[in-house]
Amino acid sequence: MLTKETLELLLNNYSIYKIDDINADYINPADFYNVLNRLVADDSVELAGISIGGKKIFKIKRGQGKTKILIWTQMHGDEPTATAALLDLLNFLNRQDDINNLKKKIKENLTISIIPMLNPDGAELFTRENLIGIDINRDALRLQSPEAKILMNEFENFKPDFAFNMHDQNRYYTIENSDKLPAVSFLAPPFDFNCSLNPGRIKSMKLIAELNRLLSFLNAGLTARYKDDHEPRSFGDYFAGRGASVILIESGNTLGPEGKEMIRKLNFLLLLAAFDAIADNSYMNYDEKFYYNIPENKERMYDLILRNLLIEKNNHTYTVDIGIKRTKKFDINKKRFYYISSIEEIGDLSTYYAWENYNLDGFSLEPLKYYTYKNAATPSNTAIAELLRNGYGFIVGELPSDHSAYTELPVNIAKSYKSQGEPAIGEPANFRLSNEENEYYILINGFIVSGNDLNCLPDLSDKIKNALVYD
Repeated sequence: MLTKETLELLLNNYSIYKIDDINADYINPADFYNVLNRLVADDSVELAGISIGGKKIFKIKRGQGKTKILIWTQMHGDEPTATAALLDLLNFLNRQDDINNLKKKIKENLTISIIPMLNPDGAELFTRENLIGIDINRDALRLQSPEAKILMNEFENFKPDFAFNMHDQNRYYTIENSDKLPAVSFLAPPFDFNCSLNPGRIKSMKLIAELNRLLSFLNAGLTARYKDDHEPRSFGDYFAGRGASVILIESGNTLGPEGKEMIRKLNFLLLLAAFDAIADNSYMNYDEKFYYNIPENKERMYDLILRNLLIEKNNHTYTVDIGIKRTKKFDINKKRFYYISSIEEIGDLSTYYAWENYNLDGFSLEPLKYYTYKNAATPSNTAIAELLRNGYGFIVGELPSDHSAYTELPVNIAKSYKSQGEPAIGEPANFRLSNEENEYYILINGFIVSGNDLNCLPDLSDKIKNALVYD
């Protein structure tokens, strides 16, 4: 296992290894290829195949050791954190410095095959699925997508002892029934519905127990474990059934200012720690029962919860909570993220948590109004704030826009009037919330702004990231 001194060196020197022109939030395939060419300009990189969209998928080999490790990242295109970390790791292995003993140990004892960015089409579009809508991690049996065939071919030809399946976890998971966020989540995938154990899976559990201990030692954030639900269509479960020791690592979330860049660093450290423990078999010193001591993940989080709202229906008043999620999308033309909100649940959410919570006891909900805008120029933030103050949430008019789904303005754009219905599951969150004291909030595309904010905010984009365009 890694010594304390080596860990400290890795932490202190990480900024040297980190590829600064790659961001953990989004990686364009063209940028990825440029960095990869810089890092592996030798015969250790091979073309593994071509994606549905015609993009190249590479595999990189490192080391000449007996134990074989297969790693793949970004089979889900909107999960780029581990791809960034793998580029940092390749940069680390290329350099000569004070940690050469670890590099020598890895290269002499291990042969590592890396397939970074298995889904480059999805990576470019920032979608989970590939270009024809297939979730590659549900294609291990039918092998309909070329990306799935590439991964399966490498497994069959390389015959790895260990397989690292690297993902990003969505922001709605917490650690068991709490509001604590996991920085990293693990799974030793089961290979049958009975969650049976074989030697390969026991090794996975032991290694995860060691990695969990390392994170606790570093005080590097909280960890969680996925429930042992068998999914025969997934590659991790399939490879585990073939005898490989599979380790699923999911990059979680942190409330710290570094965000995903901190989780990227943890991926870098975890992989090196795993390589070290596999190289000398030190992970075998751990009892697999410690794997089960890692608390389970629970999906108990929302982006926004409006608590204790009053809703009237058929002359009755009901007190409800409304849970809202904001789906993150990527505009490939503008190279920016935008969000589409939806109401996910209405009722008692007292056992759920949110990134933003508002106690709205005594507040009732009413629809936003439509405003006919006849000026050809884009309205200013001051003008929009005035509209919002007066209960308008939709502008009807031919405003300049090159977006089909969203607008960067902090107010929705509608091409025609449409009666806004009551809050309903799956519908966007656009409402006015007010009480008898004339206090109020405006909800635009699931983003909330108070009446006080509207009086003093010069730039509403701090509160309302984007609004939507309606036909």
